Amino acid sequence: GILAGGWTQADFTGASARESDREWSSLYGQFRAIWKDVEKHDASWPFQEPVDTREVEDYLTVIKDPIDLSKIKQRLDDKYYKSKEMPK
Repeated sequence: GILAGGWTQADFTGASARESDREWSSLYGQFRAIWKDVEKHDASWPFQEPVDTREVEDYLTVIKDPIDLSKIKQRLDDKYYKSKEMPK
């Protein structure tokens, strides 16, 4: 039945969706604040843009899952991250 499936009254009234939206807004704000702090840090310059693999030919051999601050920002803008656990 409905209860066995994990549904609650809030699922039918929309309260859950509103609460979820608030949680997402808070989480997104936290992600953006962290990104801004990292991006403006003096030591972040090597991570601002993707590594040019034509210049560093063995980069993808050493770094299996490359990411840089521009890619993280694009993912934030696209709302790619859905939870605190996902970015790990």
